[in-house]
Amino acid sequence: LVYLASNKRQYIIYANIDWPCDVDIKKSTSSTVYKINSSLINRSSKLQSIVAMSIIDAKYRVLFEAIRDAI
Repeated sequence: LVYLASNKRQYIIYANIDWPCDVDIKKSTSSTVYKINSSLINRSSKLQSIVAMSIIDAKYRVLFEAIRDAI
């Protein structure tokens, strides 16, 4: 996700999801990277709080959480 602000700053969010390989955990791992222009601001990796029903559901949730955390 890229947002171009009027002050010529470029806000960039990279969000990714890894589908769970362990059948006992059943939770996806989400990874996010936040940048302003070319400077790294924050990065994180964590298990999602719920069990997603599909990979699309998991990707939607990680993107929503990344945008919510950026605001």
